[in-house]
Amino acid sequence: MSELMSLKPAFEAWYLKEFFEFKSHINKNIYVQCKLCLPTPKVLSTAMNSTSNLKKHLEKMHPSAPWKRKADTSAEELNLRTKKICISNESASCSNRVFVLTQRKVDALITDFIIEDMQSLNVVEQPAFIKLIQSLQPSKAVLSRRSLVSTIEKRYSVMCNNLAAHFTSVRYFCTTADIWSTHNRSFFGTTVHWIDEMSLVRKSAALRCTRFNGRHTCDAIVSVLEQIHANFGINDKVQMIITDNGSNFIKAFRLYGDPESSPVVKPGKSLNNDGYEENEDVEFTDMQNAMQMDSRNVDKLEYSLPAHKPSASHTLNLIASQDASKAMSTLSYKKIYCSTMAKCSALWSIVNRNVEASEIIWDELHTCLIVPKDTRWNSQYEAVDKVRLLSVTCESGLQTVCEKLKLPVFPQIEINFLGEYCMVMKPVANALDILQGEKNCYIGFLLPTIVSLKYRLQSIRHDLKLANPLADAILKGIETHFASSFESEELILAAVSLPQFRLRWCMEEHIKEKARNLLKNHMMQLSATQDEVEKTTKSVVVLDDQEDFFSFGSSDSGNDNYVGSVHQQLELYLNSNDKSLDCLKTFPLVKEIFIKHNTAIPSSAPVERLFGAGGQVLIPRRSHLDDDHFEMLLLLRANKTFVNC
Repeated sequence: MSELMSLKPAFEAWYLKEFFEFKSHINKNIYVQCKLCLPTPKVLSTAMNSTSNLKKHLEKMHPSAPWKRKADTSAEELNLRTKKICISNESASCSNRVFVLTQRKVDALITDFIIEDMQSLNVVEQPAFIKLIQSLQPSKAVLSRRSLVSTIEKRYSVMCNNLAAHFTSVRYFCTTADIWSTHNRSFFGTTVHWIDEMSLVRKSAALRCTRFNGRHTCDAIVSVLEQIHANFGINDKVQMIITDNGSNFIKAFRLYGDPESSPVVKPGKSLNNDGYEENEDVEFTDMQNAMQMDSRNVDKLEYSLPAHKPSASHTLNLIASQDASKAMSTLSYKKIYCSTMAKCSALWSIVNRNVEASEIIWDELHTCLIVPKDTRWNSQYEAVDKVRLLSVTCESGLQTVCEKLKLPVFPQIEINFLGEYCMVMKPVANALDILQGEKNCYIGFLLPTIVSLKYRLQSIRHDLKLANPLADAILKGIETHFASSFESEELILAAVSLPQFRLRWCMEEHIKEKARNLLKNHMMQLSATQDEVEKTTKSVVVLDDQEDFFSFGSSDSGNDNYVGSVHQQLELYLNSNDKSLDCLKTFPLVKEIFIKHNTAIPSSAPVERLFGAGGQVLIPRRSHLDDDHFEMLLLLRANKTFVNC
C-alpha cells in the first residue's frame, strides 16, 4: 500500500494505467506488465516520477490499439477543463473590472446611435433610455435633446468642411440630382461622385437634401444646382450631371446647359415627365423686349450648367414598361398577355388584402408571392418571375392555391408564356441592375451593356413562340432611345478606356475603328500637353557650339519620340488581357482618360437611394422634424466616413 501511495504522482495517476499491471518497485524504478502484449506478456520498467517509457512502448508496439482513442479523449477533456478554468478566471477578473467612459465618449456614442439607427431625437429623454445608459455608466449623465441637436449641428459643420477640403484635391466630379416630395414637402437631393486617382476606387458622398419650395421650374432647378456646386467649390470641376428624364430637368439643361449634351427635341415638341415628346404650342419671342430685359433676367442667362445625361436606368425602365406595351399591337400577343397578367394580378391583389390567402399560399407552396410596386419596373419582373418559378417547380401546388382562393387556374399555354416573358425580360432586368450600381459602376458600362442586351435579345428570338412581339418592341425601343449614345465621343472613350471592355464591345468594324482612333487621338493630345508642360517647367539648357551645329531637319524632331510611345502604349493596352483597373497604372495616358471620362455614373440611382433613406428618417412619427435637422441627420448618416476624417 505504501508503494502505491508513493506512485500516485506518476503511474498511479496516469490515465493509461489500465493497460498495464503493476509488478514491483525497486529503488527508484517500478516494473509493470503490458496487458496488450499477447500471448507473451512483457515486463517493462520506468522511473517512479515518469511514464514516458510506457507511453513510448504503446506507440511503438501497439499503434492502433484502443489506448489511442482513450488518449485522444483524455486530451480533449483536459483541454476543455483548461479552457473552462481560463474562462472562469477571466470572468472573475472581468466582474471586478469596471469600464469607465468619459462623458464626451458617452455623448458621442449616443449621437452615433441616433444617427446610424435613424432614431427620434426625443429618445434621449425617454425614461427607459435614460435608465439603460445610467445602468451601464452610473456616473455619467444622458445628454438632453437640446444638447443632442447642438452636437448634431457641430458634426454637420465638421462634415461639410471635411468634404470641401477633400474636394480641393479632386479634379473631376459627377453629380446626380432629383426632386422628392413627401408629407406635403419637396426636397432637392444631390449626390457627388469621383475617382480616387491613386487607388482608382469610386468615391461618393451626399451633398444636399434641401427643402425645395415653390414650383419645380427649370429656373429654380438651375439656381439650386449652381448654389450647391458653389458651396462646395466644385463648379468648374463637374464633368456631368445625371438626372431622370423629367421635363423640368430636360428643359433646364436645354436652356442653360451644354447644347451638345442636351436631348434633341423636334420643333413644336417638348418632353413630358416620362421623357417622351409631346405637342405644345409654339411661342414667339419679341426680340425688342428681349433686348430690354431687366438685370434680374440677365442674371438668369448667366447660369451655365455642365454636360447632362439622362439616367440610363430610367430610360431602360421606360423601355421595359412603355415601349414593351407596344407589343400589344399584335392581337395574338395582346390576348395571351392580358389573360395571363390578369390571373397574376388577381393573385397579387388577394394576397395584398387578405391574410388568409397569404396563409393558404404559405401552407401549399412554403413561400410568399412578390407583390409588384408601381414605382419600380424591376418589381414587376420579379413578381412575374416568382409566379413562373412556382409554375415550374410546384405546378400542382400553384393550381391548388388558385382553386382554394377561387381564382382561375393557369392553363399550360399561359405557363409557357410566363416562361417566354421572363426569358425576354431577364436580360433587361440584369442590365438595369448593372447600370444602377454605384461603387464599381462607371458610365463606360453604358454602351457595352446596351450592346450585350441587344445581342442577348436577338439570340433568343428564334426560341420564342409567344413573346416575339415583346422582344421586337424592346429592341426597337433600345434602338430609338440609345442610338444617339453610340455617336457620343464621351461615352465611346469611357467604354474603351475601361480594361474590362477595351474594344470587345464594338461589334461593327467602323465603331471599333472610331473607338480606336478616338483613344489614340486623345492619348496623343495628352502626351503633347505633358511634353509642353515639361518644356515650360524645365530649366533652359545651353548647348555648346558643337552640339548646336548638328541638325538633321524634320527627322531630328522630338515629336517622333512621344508619337512612338503613344503607339506603343496604345497597342500594349488594347492587346492586354488584364481586366483589372490596376493595369491602368502601367498605361498612364489611358489612366488619365479613364479618370476623366469615367468619373460619371450611368444612373441617378444614388440620389434615389438617398431619398429612400430619407423616407426612413422622415417617418410619420417624425414628420414635424424641421427641414434643416432632417437634412443634417440624413447627410451625416450618408457621409459618416467624412465626419472624423
